[in-house]
This record gives sequence, structure tokens and C-alpha cells, in this order.
Amino acid sequence: MRVKKLSKLTAPQFRKSYNHISRKVDLMLAKGKHDDIFNGKWYIRFLADDIQRIANGAPYTANGIHNRLASIILSTVDFSSSWADRLRAKVKVVGAKTIKTTT
Repeated sequence: MRVKKLSKLTAPQFRKSYNHISRKVDLMLAKGKHDDIFNGKWYIRFLADDIQRIANGAPYTANGIHNRLASIILSTVDFSSSWADRLRAKVKVVGAKTIKTTT
């Protein structure tokens, strides 16, 4: 396992650390805090991988699938929902800084 080797932990240390982190991740997922774990940009990759797996060799158009998925998602996302609160706060900070430097 590459991660274990890079960690330079003994097998028992790595197992203990892995199990601890795994429990934390499971708890966060159970609470619906997926966005605290995963970078939003990863979701398209997850979807593309799922499509490939579900297709199971059946023909489908894989060319440009990442861009098509992004388009579909962006056309249906509600940016006023609570999931976007942190993003909106960051945009406000950047906007305030930009206004200060241009005046």
C-alpha cells in the first residue's frame, strides 16, 4: 500500500491511524458533511467513474464527459442553498478587498 509506505508508520501505527480517520470520515458522511471531506471538483470525476462502471462495457459517449457533466450540474445547482454559504462568504471578502484597492 503506497500510502502506508509513504507514512513511514509501522503496520500497527498505520492501522490505528487509518481506522481513526476512517471512523471520522464515516461520521461526517453520516451527518451529510460530504463537502467538508471532498473537494467539489472531485464529484464530476466520481460521476464519470460511476458512469463507466455502470455502463460495464456497454457503448456510451465518453468523449468530453467531464465537461458535459459540469454543464448539466451547473445548470441545475441552486447557489442560494446553504451548501454555498462558505463560498459566498469568501466571494464577499474578495469583493470587499477588490473594491478597497480600486477606490
